[in-house]
Amino acid sequence: MQTIQERLQKERGRKRQHRFRLLLVLFILVLLAGGLWWLLRLPSLAIGDIVIHGSQKITKQEILAMTGCTEPVNLFRVSKNTIVRRLNSDVRVNKASASYGWPPVLNVYIDERKPTLYILNGYKGYVKVDDTGLIMDTGGAIKDSLVPLLTGISCGNVYIGDMLEEPDILEVLKFMKCLSQEAKSQIAEVRLDQDRKVKVLLRYGFPVLLGPVDEVASKAELFMTVFNEFQNKRVKAEYIDLQYSKPYIKLIK
Repeated sequence: MQTIQERLQKERGRKRQHRFRLLLVLFILVLLAGGLWWLLRLPSLAIGDIVIHGSQKITKQEILAMTGCTEPVNLFRVSKNTIVRRLNSDVRVNKASASYGWPPVLNVYIDERKPTLYILNGYKGYVKVDDTGLIMDTGGAIKDSLVPLLTGISCGNVYIGDMLEEPDILEVLKFMKCLSQEAKSQIAEVRLDQDRKVKVLLRYGFPVLLGPVDEVASKAELFMTVFNEFQNKRVKAEYIDLQYSKPYIKLIK
């Protein structure tokens, strides 16, 4: 017959064996999980895909490169947060977000930043800006013929990612921001003369006089009214004057 001391020792032994087996099982599970995670993150393993919505300029290869990855796509190696952070710091992007879907896919949603004007810079080249004054691109030539050119003023020596601070340029940008995309596409040039008055040159014909640059933003609604009225009509005019409350049209005789 076992004594109380022997029974206690035997019970402690069973508990030690149970803890040992439990630790062994946990160790094996950790090894298996680590091995599986290592296998799932192999660069050569294709798991899922990346689908870009809202942009044709930013490619899947660029998205992968933001997290140091290449094709084939392995979503276990791709960082969603890194992609969103990098895209939101890209001057081509206004706003970006991402979410996972099923079957395994990372949907990347991009709202592209739209150029508003080309402006001469201090290097005798041009900068492309959005309606907030952010420099999107610089170069020696105008690359996008559909983006209007602002003349009569330059923005000095600026770089991609800089924000313009010239008051006259910002006033013109406020005016452009209020226009429809169709109206913007029909403007070839916005001209600022020596008296700081603004003239808009339309692609299909006559110029539009807007008046002093510090009042030009308030003329956007009137400009859109006139634009919508005449865009589908063949009006033979020397110019349209919007400097006053009532538009004046100077017809070609």
